[in-house]
Amino acid sequence: MLSASIFSAVVVALVGIFTAVIQWRQWKTAKTKVQLDLYNMRLPVYQATRDLLASITTDGFPGPADLWAYAKATEQAPFLFDDAFAAKLAAIYDRAAAASMDQKLLGAGTAQANKEAAARCVEHMAWLREQYVAVPIMFAPYLRLEGRAGRYA
Repeated sequence: MLSASIFSAVVVALVGIFTAVIQWRQWKTAKTKVQLDLYNMRLPVYQATRDLLASITTDGFPGPADLWAYAKATEQAPFLFDDAFAAKLAAIYDRAAAASMDQKLLGAGTAQANKEAAARCVEHMAWLREQYVAVPIMFAPYLRLEGRAGRYA
């Protein structure tokens, strides 16, 4: 009689441990899925940023289509990144738009206005070209999977 109650207690304990292990694995799986989903939402923002900066590096100035594609791809950035990072992405857009506008002003005004627009263009373009190198470093903490997604890294 005593051995049956001990056996019963051991079985109940084993079932409890087994249930806890299953729940822990499900929690880890759900956490990994959230991280991978977030990665999949952030990656297009990275790609759009690289595309905009690549077009500037190769073509010289961003066109309206480049600016629109970037604006569309980064509109969700405040929900996917922290505020400081979203502000950096907005600064890239602002500088690219300013460079585009200044480029359009070249030749349209007085010699002094053209000189000022050209100086602003040079400043904007230099800053944007620096961002092309900095962007992978900026995005790395947000797109890194090792240590987060277990064996998927």
